[in-house]
Amino acid sequence: MGESFYNPYIPGVIEELTHKGLVKESAGARAIFIEGYCVPLIVVKRDGGYNYASTDLVSLCLNEEKADWIIYVTDSSQEQHFTMIFKVCPCFYGQPNMQVGSRLLIICTQKSLMWLLAFIKGRMESAFRLVKLMSFY
Repeated sequence: MGESFYNPYIPGVIEELTHKGLVKESAGARAIFIEGYCVPLIVVKRDGGYNYASTDLVSLCLNEEKADWIIYVTDSSQEQHFTMIFKVCPCFYGQPNMQVGSRLLIICTQKSLMWLLAFIKGRMESAFRLVKLMSFY
């Protein structure tokens, strides 16, 4: 599925987050302020448009494929973005039950789903370790 698949669902998720008191107005945009971060997670731009944060939150929320695992493989430049997204994740799925380094892996569980979130620099050695980890489960 492409990113545009999630566009019709974004307003509902933003509304749910607003009802939970997470989304606030900020300089004409709508944002989530996360403790420990100097900048907010913008979920609706000033012009009313959506961004990657909006799409990423909705994709986690919907789990359209009914995945048991969701694996995110990104470079380290995306670490802050995804760490902020996953800090909002407990609003939908409960608290993460394990964290091992912010760029290595985080596992969240609820309703017998496991979310495996992996951050790998892209080296073959790291990719090989991920394959070994996946075959372990």
